[in-house]
Amino acid sequence: MTLAGRPFYDARLDPAGGTATWTLDDLCEFAAEVGDPYGGRLTGGPFDPAAERLPPFSLQLEAGEPPVWVGLDGGELAQWATALERLLARWGVTAGDTVGFYEYGSSPLVLLSAGSYVPGLGRGATDRLGADMFCNDGMGNMALRMAEAIRVVRPSAMVVRADVAAPLTEALEMSGVWLPDVLRWAAITVPDGAPFPGDVARWSERWGLPVRRILRADAAFLLAGDCDACGLFHIDADCYDLEPLPDGEVAVTTGFATTTPAVRYNLGLAERMAPGCPEEPGAPRLRWL
Repeated sequence: MTLAGRPFYDARLDPAGGTATWTLDDLCEFAAEVGDPYGGRLTGGPFDPAAERLPPFSLQLEAGEPPVWVGLDGGELAQWATALERLLARWGVTAGDTVGFYEYGSSPLVLLSAGSYVPGLGRGATDRLGADMFCNDGMGNMALRMAEAIRVVRPSAMVVRADVAAPLTEALEMSGVWLPDVLRWAAITVPDGAPFPGDVARWSERWGLPVRRILRADAAFLLAGDCDACGLFHIDADCYDLEPLPDGEVAVTTGFATTTPAVRYNLGLAERMAPGCPEEPGAPRLRWL
């Protein structure tokens, strides 16, 4: 992958000829400085909306103002959806299941789950698994509607934004919905990073069922889920490369991201672990600290 001609990376060259690691804050700061919502990751110099070189698909990150976008083509969308497909498959989603999302409709978790959400994706993650999905908008005032959807649709699994877990719990109690009667598992997600283990344990106790953790870095197209057997995040080696950094941090490079490349994105404090989980012996693993 060549990074030449992409202003964000041109500005981050290191003495060895590579590129310095970066974070979401770095991308947002660069985007604000140069007035480029893609943060200087498109090829061809500074972004010009009149130049007609927009990516086939653009997604705004949850990163405040000014807005920051990632760009993809159809093949990259398909690969990102593959990461979600594998995550759900590891957690046992199969044909005939339904996954409920209490998350914004603009979240990659929702957009990648079904081809009906994104033109050009084709089959999304649940489509490929032969499963169904539904999305309830990720606002706290929609909690009663989510509780009713669980009662009526009876999904096999549920993915919930961390910031609406509390109102959902109240809504479930008001509606008389006991999740173990419906779901096999729930998962908690945050826009960048992973939820704290203590929070996940608390929701697992309140809801009475296993609660999984999702690791996300939307600016780097990273999706991973924790493993019940080893407690670590399994990483798809054909999509992502993990690099240990000084001071106990880990960077990820996403192989399929070429429209807005993600090279050496700093995930923060983490530890790359060797493969060896009995559930998936060949999978690279990440301990999130």
